[in-house]
Amino acid sequence: MIWTMCRELEIKISTPEELELLRTEIQPSDKFVLVADIDMDGRIWTPVANFYDMFNGNGHTIKNLHIIARLEAESDYYGLFARIVNFGTVKNLMLEDCVIDGGAFGICGGIAGIVMYFSFINNCKCLGGTVKGLICGAIAGQVFDGDLTGCNAVRTELKGYTTGKIAGEFW
Repeated sequence: MIWTMCRELEIKISTPEELELLRTEIQPSDKFVLVADIDMDGRIWTPVANFYDMFNGNGHTIKNLHIIARLEAESDYYGLFARIVNFGTVKNLMLEDCVIDGGAFGICGGIAGIVMYFSFINNCKCLGGTVKGLICGAIAGQVFDGDLTGCNAVRTELKGYTTGKIAGEFW
């Protein structure tokens, strides 16, 4: 079942296929709720370009998120979301055993490449995996006029020129 609606504007996500629709089906004011753990094993994820809505992980886990930088990519930001912008919020989500390779110039984080313009990541965790790029953090690569609260990372390997356990850079 794809995009099950519950209450007004709250979209439930329970499968990798439903998660992949985030890249094409986002409308202003949508609210997304993860209602089951999702295993992305065997898939290469393309980050959601600009996320300005609300994503509630609802305490669930996305496992085996795998991102590889591509020459034809729209930007150098890599994570579940490339950019969380304009009051976008991601909360209550755990990533487990993610592998994010932004190449030599990528700005990378498990949840987002960059969090900007009054956007938020709250109560998110990264457990295991590797984040690699020019600037990288387990949760976000860069934070510019945004905020990360209650976030944590455990056993996550960071490889880059500028790294930080939670975020690579805060502006």
